[in-house]
Amino acid sequence: MSGVDFDSTTYVRPLVEADEAVTVRCLHPDEATAAAVAEGLEASTDSVSARAASSVDEALDGLGTDAVDCVVSAYAFPDTDGLAVLERVRAIDDGLPFVLLTDEGSERVAAAAVNAGADGYVTYEGEPDEATFAAVNDRLATAVDDYRTYRRLEETTDLLFRLTEYTNDALWMFSGDWSETVIINSAYEALWDRSVADLIDEPGDFLEGIRPEDRERVTEKMAVLSAGESADLEFQVRTDEGESGRWISVHAEPVFDDDGSVAYVAGFSRDVSELKQREVRLRDLAEATRQLPHARSEREVAEIVVDIVDSVIGCPVTAYWSYDADDERLEPIAASESALDVAGVSDTESLPAIEAGHDEMALYRAGEPTVVPEYDALSNPSAPGADLETLMLVPVGDRGLLNVGHPDSTEFDEFERTMVEMIEQATIDALERVEREAELERQRTELQRSNESLQQFAYVASHDLQEPLRMVSSYVSLLEEEYGDSFDEDGELYMEYAVDGATRMQAMIDALLQYSRVTTQGDELTETDAGAVFEETVRSLELLVEEREATVEGDDLPAVTVDREQLGQLFQNLVENALHYGGDQPTVTVDAEREDDRVHFTVADDGPGIEADQHDRIFEIFKQNSSRSESTGIGLAMCKRIVNRHGGEIWVESEPGDGAAFHFTMPAGDEAVQETHA
Repeated sequence: MSGVDFDSTTYVRPLVEADEAVTVRCLHPDEATAAAVAEGLEASTDSVSARAASSVDEALDGLGTDAVDCVVSAYAFPDTDGLAVLERVRAIDDGLPFVLLTDEGSERVAAAAVNAGADGYVTYEGEPDEATFAAVNDRLATAVDDYRTYRRLEETTDLLFRLTEYTNDALWMFSGDWSETVIINSAYEALWDRSVADLIDEPGDFLEGIRPEDRERVTEKMAVLSAGESADLEFQVRTDEGESGRWISVHAEPVFDDDGSVAYVAGFSRDVSELKQREVRLRDLAEATRQLPHARSEREVAEIVVDIVDSVIGCPVTAYWSYDADDERLEPIAASESALDVAGVSDTESLPAIEAGHDEMALYRAGEPTVVPEYDALSNPSAPGADLETLMLVPVGDRGLLNVGHPDSTEFDEFERTMVEMIEQATIDALERVEREAELERQRTELQRSNESLQQFAYVASHDLQEPLRMVSSYVSLLEEEYGDSFDEDGELYMEYAVDGATRMQAMIDALLQYSRVTTQGDELTETDAGAVFEETVRSLELLVEEREATVEGDDLPAVTVDREQLGQLFQNLVENALHYGGDQPTVTVDAEREDDRVHFTVADDGPGIEADQHDRIFEIFKQNSSRSESTGIGLAMCKRIVNRHGGEIWVESEPGDGAAFHFTMPAGDEAVQETHA
């Protein structure tokens, strides 16, 4: 349960300090007697500061201020009496304590003093003594304490009243059941367009000012407050015409009595229309900037940004200049219609460029948004005579300059500046993306050209190179068959070199053809059981495994989305590579682990390892350090090309003498995909 009680940290300045002395004005027509009374009162207690006065005017001087707490007066005066003095005191301050101290007492005077509102009536015979002064001080202590409490409450009430009147928030308090209006300030009328008087007469009148679609929510929160819980909500009030008007935000708390019951409900209501409007503008800005990722050039980005500034921020005179680093000038590439009208031109290209000597160029190079209150006050503007008043110059990184202006004199508030800065950052991001995409397009074009060249090479290799190679191989074979018996030892060795060279050339051509066709003649990517493909690969390498007396192990491999044939090529190249380089009786281990939308494969061997400076080089075509005569130098480059085609990564981790682990990632598939395999 939450609420507000009186154990609060709220501070109200006290009217007087707790230990402040009681100031007394002692009035007697005889000056010596007045002084004696003042001295006697001070001597009777440490809490009194007394001053003597022998005339009524002197005694009344300073009353009505904090300088005097009470008056002790004689009854008999030459031209008046104590009751008349009391009347004059009450005219100045109707609550100031007043005590009659007289040696001419009577029941009639005493009754008259009490009826007139005196706070004490003390008599004495002869001269006042200690007992007399003690009696007076006793009366003063009670009366002054009550008087100060009253003054404190009066001042606090006045301060709280002023507080309620010097705020734009509606401050209110109702009874716990909402049947009585306890507190309401005048700000209510400005927020609701309804009168305080009507709310006092009918506490539920404020509901009539709330738009109908919000009333149910409000009444629900009223019930929450009456049940002892705090409440926060927002709603709209209606205008005099019945339309939805300003937005109101409310925070309210229950106020409990000593029994824990809700005695009151209190809170404040605040106009948040401007905040709501800002929220709408920010949403509009967010929506508008979603167009930027679709821009394909700097000019398109600039045109979108100019439209956003005009429509969302409301600054119609907007234009964008692109920075030309070679010529060190800013060239206009986008402008609103209002900007063209202000400059007196018909199209963007006719706007003036901003040169090195112009003021705008200096402000652009300063690198910070700058507001120019009067454009024509610039000493050397790029467009002198333009019908333009206020202008904000916004450097967009080192790429260009966004000019946000207005034909009339206006001020950009902090929120509008923030929005412009948000647009500036969005523009920078969009231009960087355009640059990246342009670079990617250049790379794609280059890659396409490279692939076309590779395809052309593949055509040449498969036609123009294959036929001469077949002729060489055929004639070498014929020589060996027809004249092999005639060769001496050297001749047989030369013949063996020729046959081996032709065979290796054929293998390299075949490997290059496979390499060139990875991206151009690959199959569609489909859900594939990687375990089944791996087992097929091991079976195809069975003779090599036996020859090397190797062990090839593979854990359960998850499904992937791949070109099935190319995954087989990948496994074959990596496993075969491990078998050849794995030393005596090598062990090759293949495992995989799913990582989000990818599958991470590892092919590890216990061979001699790979030097660190070779980790990247081995994936380049013809860059493998291979001592095997049957190696083409293309296998690992083929692996990288296959992995790249699938959007994955491939790398090696190895230390000399500690084996090698080849890692690669592939798109994950449906885990339910599982082929039947031994």
